[in-house]
Amino acid sequence: MARNRSNPPPNPETSTTGADPLLGARTVSRFAALFAGYSRAHGTYTLGKPGENGKIGGVASTVAGAPTLATYAGHLAGTGPGLGIIMLRDDDTCVFGAIDYDVRTMDHVKAEAAVRRLGLPLVLCKSKSGGGHFYVFLREPVPAALLRDRLDEWKAQLGMAAKTETFPKQSVRFSANDIGNWINLPYYGGTRPALKNGRALSLAEFLDFAEASRLSLAELDAKTTTDVLFEEGPPCLQVLHLNGGFVEGTRNEGMMAVIVYLKKRYGDDWEKHLDRYNQEMAHLPARELVSLAKSNGKKDYAYACSKPPINACCQRRVCTRREFGVGEGPSDVKGYTISSLTRYDSSHGDEPMWGMEVNGKRVMVSNSAFYARDDFNRAVMAQANTIPIHMTPARWLRYLAELIVGADVVLMPDDAGPTGQLWHHVVAFAEQTANALDREEVWLGKPYRENGVCYFRSHDLFRFLDARKIRYPSTQAVWQLLRHHGADKAQWHLKGKFINVWSLPIRTDWDQDDDPVPKADFTPSDDF
Repeated sequence: MARNRSNPPPNPETSTTGADPLLGARTVSRFAALFAGYSRAHGTYTLGKPGENGKIGGVASTVAGAPTLATYAGHLAGTGPGLGIIMLRDDDTCVFGAIDYDVRTMDHVKAEAAVRRLGLPLVLCKSKSGGGHFYVFLREPVPAALLRDRLDEWKAQLGMAAKTETFPKQSVRFSANDIGNWINLPYYGGTRPALKNGRALSLAEFLDFAEASRLSLAELDAKTTTDVLFEEGPPCLQVLHLNGGFVEGTRNEGMMAVIVYLKKRYGDDWEKHLDRYNQEMAHLPARELVSLAKSNGKKDYAYACSKPPINACCQRRVCTRREFGVGEGPSDVKGYTISSLTRYDSSHGDEPMWGMEVNGKRVMVSNSAFYARDDFNRAVMAQANTIPIHMTPARWLRYLAELIVGADVVLMPDDAGPTGQLWHHVVAFAEQTANALDREEVWLGKPYRENGVCYFRSHDLFRFLDARKIRYPSTQAVWQLLRHHGADKAQWHLKGKFINVWSLPIRTDWDQDDDPVPKADFTPSDDF
């Protein structure tokens, strides 16, 4: 039986809720408040052995429901699986975000020093792979879209845009099946610590540091310095300008991007401004600058977003909204930009679903629709109000092949997806309060429970589903689902007649009633 969500959560000051007493209930509760997320699912990660590349493998699972305080405590103590949190909450807000730099050879001390030098409100923690997670914590829930833009801005300032991922990966949730991506939390069993001033912090020190670093919505939304030189231009060029321009070995490529910007901003008069921008950004000799202008004057080029030096500072979602950013020039590819691609697999064998952001708007499509170019284009127009680009079928398949390589794969909880939802209603039928008191009452259409097994007639189950207008592919599909969960056919002799019934083993987790994690309290107190 599911918990009544109106019940008050356990008081962290008086109840450990299964927390490790060595950690303390207050410590666990503070950690859980910092890393609060989605209420319908969370992730677990069971560590394996390091692979040949040194990266530690393991088994990742997505579990239905919010983690309990005991789950957080098991993570911190290292006695349970590692905990992953889907930071996009039910209302498309977040109380924390992260930049994931998945490079195990990174210099954590140098990276943390860069964060301090730039004055960024980020807390760097080591990740399980040896890379780093740069966390930002909020005093109040903030819109995920704003948080993602700000994180992209900060990682561009750090020069990490080409090698990082932004969490949350979604700005909105398309539906209940669009679960989202989770991130492994720090301090698993005392490992993956945070750094401050080049020193690893204890859990207690981390909690104090993280809570003191939290931003309000107003602080997160504060306008950054406007770069006049590249007004309404790509953020990458603005960041590079603020950092002193292009470094040796990237000047020619960088100035090609500058020329693209000048053509967008000044039209036919772009060459009049080239020397000024060269003095600010590259200091190329006059002969090289003339040659570059001549070679680029005959043809309109697009920004080379995937190449140095601008790839390290890319903020594509922001750039698409700029007047002289990507997508507005005559030679830029028209249409949509796909990002944050996630494949959602079903434990019941349903067709995978694909979630993604298209020009900053969330789109969810079936595997069949994603494969078929025209079906996908229709879905994009309906969900994202974007006119898609047109590709030949062969080019579309090549594009998909490149795109899905970097996709995250998430196993949906058992109750997600069409089959999972159908199973939820089968369980509701088996658990209904009007159960038969003895076998003969099965004649009345009631399920009968005995010795850990639920017995019922199949047409009574279908009558239950039909009365509630629950869709199912076919009766055969329901029978296959029952067998998948261990059901078998049986025959009874009642009142001189033989009747056919299903026997379904009752799982103990049908009645699971875990304590939920208390919601994060954002009211300042003497403890914080």
